[in-house]
Amino acid sequence: MPIRKDAHTDTERLTAREIFESASTLARDELERPLMALSFSGIAGGLTMGLTGLSTGLVTWILGTGAVGHLSRSLLPDRISRRGYRPR
Repeated sequence: MPIRKDAHTDTERLTAREIFESASTLARDELERPLMALSFSGIAGGLTMGLTGLSTGLVTWILGTGAVGHLSRSLLPDRISRRGYRPR
């Protein structure tokens, strides 16, 4: 099924099949990139995701349980703040 160019309007949404085909096409295009570019992209993405959680925990630990600490925890995404990062 070909992807409709005009499918995304105010009154019409893409079907699940159109979304899947679009994502599959983009993924195949990404695999055409050189190995070095894919490696660098993977390392950069992994570092970004890993260091985000680490820095969030560190900031929460440094700011403590006061008003600023409470504000920082309330600004964190739900899945991080529900895990209960608390200063020791």
